[in-house]
Amino acid sequence: MSAFVPLDEPWVNIFRLSGIMSNSINTKNKKSAIYTLIKEGVKESPNLIEKVEMKHSRLRNYFYSRISNYLMRKESDIATEILMTAIKKGIIALPIHDSFIVKQVYHSAFKEIMCDVYSKQYGYSPRITSSILMKNGECK
Repeated sequence: MSAFVPLDEPWVNIFRLSGIMSNSINTKNKKSAIYTLIKEGVKESPNLIEKVEMKHSRLRNYFYSRISNYLMRKESDIATEILMTAIKKGIIALPIHDSFIVKQVYHSAFKEIMCDVYSKQYGYSPRITSSILMKNGECK
């Protein structure tokens, strides 16, 4: 018996949903998406994909578009530009997944670099969240 909770329930298994969404966006067509999920052991794939499509109908144009490759490249290009701009200003940053670690003294300057690079790419400022860590690793 599957531990999956149907999408129409008040809460869903977010990992299963994430996998179905990712698969639906990364494949070239619905048949490929169903095949991939069945191969991964998700026997209820056709039904789940239909529910995801209905629940997220505003994203319909992106299903089976392979847009994730474009988005990952765009994110990578922005991160690279942020890092190169920071280096030119003498700021060293450590990129970790979708975040950066910088010395506290550079926090404001780095945040400004991030906003400038993002704004240049998209025409509006991003919402950036940050945490300042103390020497003992606790958030300030």
